[in-house]
Amino acid sequence: MNYIFEYLKLNLSWIKDFGTLIFTGTATILAILTYRRARATVLQPKRTEIIKIQTHTLIEFLKSFSNNGNNIDSSLDYITVFRFNFYLALWNADILDLENDSQAYQEMNELIGGWYISTDNNPSGLAQIRGNLDDYFALFEPNDKGRKKPIVVLTKKSMEFINNIRNIANDPFMPREIIQMIDKIIENLYQNLFELIPSEMEKLDFTSLANEEAIRVTPYFESFEKSRNHHIEDYKKLQEKIRNYLNVDEKW
Repeated sequence: MNYIFEYLKLNLSWIKDFGTLIFTGTATILAILTYRRARATVLQPKRTEIIKIQTHTLIEFLKSFSNNGNNIDSSLDYITVFRFNFYLALWNADILDLENDSQAYQEMNELIGGWYISTDNNPSGLAQIRGNLDDYFALFEPNDKGRKKPIVVLTKKSMEFINNIRNIANDPFMPREIIQMIDKIIENLYQNLFELIPSEMEKLDFTSLANEEAIRVTPYFESFEKSRNHHIEDYKKLQEKIRNYLNVDEKW
């Protein structure tokens, strides 16, 4: 027993320092854990609100496809867009008359939402102009070489989809992985609309077309269909990514 007291007496200072070290370390760990929990508690409402915004935006975006057969291709209205640009190419070449009272004019005037022109004032090199066929004819004349013609004319349906998907891509609340997938879809649709359709119009043989009794757009659209980017797989991947992000299939 005396040995134990003697040992404690000789090592009292060391034992005291060791105890202080343990106490300090324990207090430090508790302080860190308390801070982390407090930080999580403070930030949780903000994180919850961000998730609510993301969820609402993504759900509304996916619901926009429901009226178009869950199909990006239908949302972009490729068939009608190609047909209208084909008609305007024939009109510009003085092959097709688009009288105000004609069925074609009435349809185009109702469905056209605007057009895109090339510009140096936008990083994409494109500028969107809203207007219908009346506005278009007020600005342009057949074979008018003095004014820069639009790259492509779009329907209201296609313009609405493009604006919606661009808004999603530029939304600061969107997860980076979803934005990357949407950027790829935008790249593909831009190539279809602003590169491929104008290219198809430039390849038209107007001399031959002028001699045809009945001009059919179908063969030219089929050529475009074979060449363009299709979005079926893009949509499936985006839908799956959104479902995973929102934990749709998780058991609660």
